[in-house]
Amino acid sequence: MSLIKVQFMKMLASLKRKYENNLVKAKNGDEHIRLHDLRAFQLSKFVWGDIEESPVKSKKVMSMNLELGKNKDTFPNSSLVRSLERFGVDELTPQQGLSSLDLEDKKIFEEQLESFAGYRIRVLFAKKCEEKEDGRLSYFCFSRQNSQIRILPPSSFIYKIWVLHSSASTVTMRRRGGDSFRRAGRRKISNVVWWVLSGIALLLFFLILSKAGHIEPRPSIPKRRYRNDKFVEGMNMTEEMLSPTSVARQVNDQIALAKAFVVIAKESKNLQFAWDLSAQIRNSQLLLSSAATRRSPLTVLESESTIRDMAVLLYQAQQLHYDSATMIMRLKASIQALEEQMSSVSEKSSKYGQIAAEEVPKSLYCLGVRLTTEWFQNLDLQRTLKERSRVDSKLTDNSLYHFCVFSDNIIATSVVVNSTALNSKAPEKVVFHLVTNEINYAAMKAWFAINMDNLRGVTVEVQKFEDFSWLNASYVPVLKQLQDSDTQSYYFSGHNDDGRTPIKFRNPKYLSMLNHLRFYIPEVFPALKKVVFLDDDVVVQKDLSSLFSIDLNKNVNGAVETCMETFHRYHKYLNYSHPLIRSHFDPDACGWAFGMNVFDLVEWRKRNVTGIYHYWQEKNVDRTLWKLGTLPPGLLTFYGLTEALEASWHILGLGYTNVDARVIEKGAVLHFNGNLKPWLKIGIEKYKPLWERYVDYTSPFMQQCNFH
Repeated sequence: MSLIKVQFMKMLASLKRKYENNLVKAKNGDEHIRLHDLRAFQLSKFVWGDIEESPVKSKKVMSMNLELGKNKDTFPNSSLVRSLERFGVDELTPQQGLSSLDLEDKKIFEEQLESFAGYRIRVLFAKKCEEKEDGRLSYFCFSRQNSQIRILPPSSFIYKIWVLHSSASTVTMRRRGGDSFRRAGRRKISNVVWWVLSGIALLLFFLILSKAGHIEPRPSIPKRRYRNDKFVEGMNMTEEMLSPTSVARQVNDQIALAKAFVVIAKESKNLQFAWDLSAQIRNSQLLLSSAATRRSPLTVLESESTIRDMAVLLYQAQQLHYDSATMIMRLKASIQALEEQMSSVSEKSSKYGQIAAEEVPKSLYCLGVRLTTEWFQNLDLQRTLKERSRVDSKLTDNSLYHFCVFSDNIIATSVVVNSTALNSKAPEKVVFHLVTNEINYAAMKAWFAINMDNLRGVTVEVQKFEDFSWLNASYVPVLKQLQDSDTQSYYFSGHNDDGRTPIKFRNPKYLSMLNHLRFYIPEVFPALKKVVFLDDDVVVQKDLSSLFSIDLNKNVNGAVETCMETFHRYHKYLNYSHPLIRSHFDPDACGWAFGMNVFDLVEWRKRNVTGIYHYWQEKNVDRTLWKLGTLPPGLLTFYGLTEALEASWHILGLGYTNVDARVIEKGAVLHFNGNLKPWLKIGIEKYKPLWERYVDYTSPFMQQCNFH
């Protein structure tokens, strides 16, 4: 009869249960029924297989059966699979196939075939989606008829098994003599084993019960030292690495050295050697890992080849001059070369930055030219400014707030005036005294004459220092030094002392009278008693009228000290190897800054501060006391005559460094000291808006000169 897969399996399971029950309960029952059930049970074992029973089944067949058993569509037929493993791939007769088996396997296989005498079982083995050229599935056909067996093996591994047809009539099972005895003997042995196991289990049960009835105090159990403890403490490579005879230590030292050589090889562009070292490092690490996993130290035998291979590579590295001594010398040479390169780049950067800071931007030059042209072409503009200055009595009124700025930069000066006017509580009391040079005099006057209405009532006076008759070489040491050939060569020739003096010390602007005019303020404004000096690179953020009410305690100069850092003390600016400096000034005295200073001109005249300045300028004719700018002579001139102001009045550093945003917000005057001025391309971008908000970009002159 034809059966589908599920029905066939259910039938076999039912017959198996029936046989097992009848074997116990119906020993004296109908012999035919018992034999039929036995035959069905054997057939089920033939189809399903039995791992524990078969001595022929190999490990490969077991694993194959287990894997096949996971697939719901697969019937694992262990016996047939086992037979295929033994036979081959050629079409064989039983005599040829059985001759390839050993005697024991051959005997078992023959018994299995004997037990199915009279049955016709056809089993198909097919591989998924595999067809022969003629379209038929490859198959294995097993049949027993007239004592003739034919086996047609499949072309490859077996995936699926179907029982297609099974017919069985009433057949008398032929049994060899001795079968009953053997099976009865097996049953007796099995029964004896089960009785022995049951007895042992009962004895153990009674023993546990008897011990449970007697509760005795347990002695404290000492902590066992497992191998895991040794692994954590010792095989964590701690004890192993400390041992001088440890193989693991030698391997680890080789790994460390090889890692260093890998880096050096890569830097030397020897990529193949670096790859070889990396591969050997991995091998050594695997060796250490295996030792740690099994929790036992490395032996010489297992690590000999790895150590030898690594030693060969390390020797090659030494031949390539990768050893420590050579590499130290090479690294020292590299460091020295890099330091020289860095020094050269730093010097170039400083030089180019200084040049950029000294150059006049094209837009600023354009503005000066256009304003000068406007001044001489517009006679009404000249007449208006002259009339205002003639009748303006504010210029000498000491009850007002007088500010002075000495500059040749029109746009920078306008920002100082605009920011002060816009942040002043009483702009009508503010008076600005501007001093410039003759070149920019007309342009400066034209700018403020045109924009006077935007200044909220602030009074502006513009002068040029060439009009001061007292400013001559017989009175001013700087002008006298300009006539000296050595000074002219130092600042203007370009043939300096072989580059020993930095370029910033040779900037001619430090000889400009606009820079040194701050030491002649009483002469410039003889009628004034107190004045606030502002540099042209500052921005005013708050009202400055309170500065005029500060008591300077008989001092001449009110300034913000800058000694929060060591490089702002006197020893940074002055040459303390000179006995004149060393004997008169404390090297750790606190420095201060020009840019926003309150000067008491009455006290200045009384103490003859300008004379002190002249004295030190004449002593420094050979530039041995200081080299740079106007701050060092200022520190000497106002030594002991300076009153410290609150730090928030004057915030420095926006032209060369980062400044805390909270400090900037609280500051009254922001100073863009340094080379990175806000009107230059090199200015610090994040600080430019603080300055640009006071620039009038709507002015036609600004737009014509591409100010942006």
